[in-house]
Amino acid sequence: MRKCSMIFSVVIMVFGMMMPTSEAWDFRVGFLPNGTVNNCANCHINPGGGGARNAFGLAVQALVTPGGQQQFWGSALAAVDSDGDGASNGVELQDPSGIWQAGSAAPGNAALVTNPGDSNSVPAQAGNEFPGLPEANGLMPKTDRIFINLPDTVNNDSTESLGVAIASNGNIIVGWEDDGDDLTDLEAVWTLFDANGNMITPDTTITSTQSDDTLTSKFLSYFRADGSAVPGNTAWGPKIKANLFGEGVGMGATAFSLGLEIEELADINIDAGGGGDFPAVQLLTNDGRPIATLSGVDDAYAEPEGDIRIGDWDYLSNGHVVIVGESRQQFDLQNVYGGAPGNHAIYRIVNQAGNEVRSVGLVSEAAEITEIWHGVGVTQNGFGVRFSRGGRATVRLFNNAGEPVSEDIDIGLLTENEATIGGGRGDGAGFHGNGVDAYAIVNSNDGDGNGGREVYLSVLDADGSLRYSRIATDDFEYANADRVDCAISPSGRVIVVWADNDVTGGASRLVQGRLFDAQGNPEGGSFFVSEKETIDTFIGESRRPRVAWRGNTIAIVWESKNSAATSSRIVALRVFEVEGETAVTDYSLY
Repeated sequence: MRKCSMIFSVVIMVFGMMMPTSEAWDFRVGFLPNGTVNNCANCHINPGGGGARNAFGLAVQALVTPGGQQQFWGSALAAVDSDGDGASNGVELQDPSGIWQAGSAAPGNAALVTNPGDSNSVPAQAGNEFPGLPEANGLMPKTDRIFINLPDTVNNDSTESLGVAIASNGNIIVGWEDDGDDLTDLEAVWTLFDANGNMITPDTTITSTQSDDTLTSKFLSYFRADGSAVPGNTAWGPKIKANLFGEGVGMGATAFSLGLEIEELADINIDAGGGGDFPAVQLLTNDGRPIATLSGVDDAYAEPEGDIRIGDWDYLSNGHVVIVGESRQQFDLQNVYGGAPGNHAIYRIVNQAGNEVRSVGLVSEAAEITEIWHGVGVTQNGFGVRFSRGGRATVRLFNNAGEPVSEDIDIGLLTENEATIGGGRGDGAGFHGNGVDAYAIVNSNDGDGNGGREVYLSVLDADGSLRYSRIATDDFEYANADRVDCAISPSGRVIVVWADNDVTGGASRLVQGRLFDAQGNPEGGSFFVSEKETIDTFIGESRRPRVAWRGNTIAIVWESKNSAATSSRIVALRVFEVEGETAVTDYSLY
């Protein structure tokens, strides 16, 4: 027994002397996202393993003990660019935010994986003068680009004013304006897709009380009390929303003749000037069935001369609906609120049956001229309104009862950056809540005075304090990024989208985006939203994107002139999946 023990000890000593001085632990390949693509070469200069470590291997070595089973992959290591090639470790391994866990499915696209320890192994975007693709920057496409209003449907060559939202069951509602004639005048319409990008709106017969004409279409607008579909030529400027706290989607717009089709609204449509516009919202189920048509004002408030345009609207967490308008009943600002005559932002809260919960009030704290076109977001216990006051981006916060909980917040003063005041009344801005505890606001501006318009992202906590503010487009030089939007997830991650013509030398705008974590750190670089509208593939312009984020799904729409079938502008849609977010089906828990 003693002899055997001595022999065993000698074998162990000899084996130990034969071990390399720098060991390769191949089990660690499984601790890396897509680790099997490069295997031991992820960490070692020798592709077979062992020996000297590369820069990434040294970073890993600092996080583990020899032979230890520590799970070293995470957001910190993902954010580092170990090999200095311009791409973070996470981008190179297709997990930009470092959220992958050992044992789960490999993230991203294995074909796009590069070596985080080899500066000669570079993602397509790193070190390039052009943006990359979504799949290399945190978003995995669920669909290719989808064209919605091709010439074989209805297209009047006037597509504009897009909107998009995602229902609690994953369906996607897209809205737009496309002015034309008679029943094919689509001034505010919507249609539905499932989560995989298949159009699910049924062919619907549309009738008018003003003529005997009918139209069969999948592009719908408002509904009468009997469930019949109203033409899309009764309101303009659609605003598309989904209920972040439960079921429901809808479209708001500025109604100018809706009262001729829906008799319950007829009185509101007639004012002292002979007929005035007013904000109207069509509530729908997740599958597009009509629930109710709501008004942003009552008949008495609409009576003075002048129009009231829709500014925006949204569902509140208590089930009510807030509708914001830009009133052009200019003397109301004097006669009702005590200021000098002029346009002004107003709000009203109603329940989903249309009954008033809070009467119309002024959005701003002072009776001053204000403007709004886009700009309502919601959190767990209230809502925020982004508007323009004196040409400056301003936000005011309210609780669910409609009581103000903040003064007017000047975004330029809050961020200590005058470049963040841009976006005008909202055409060139995005403002959204995450249904929980934060608002994201984005605009473009020539902040450094060099003639180019950078995109600025700011995130506010629900109490109006600043979480962070940054340039979203700091990885490239941008010019003329005038129309922008953003969406923010419950966890605080943000996607920003914009259109820019710098990448084409001024020839054509192309729609791009970028993803950020909850602290405002990029989860990758800028990317082209469409696989067919990149610097190498575009035919014509793409512009004015809008974006929605719900659960693990992101939907982006934009105006595109890239169809081989027509030179007309078309509504384009693309759907993505994002890692690290649960496929939320109901926000009511928040």
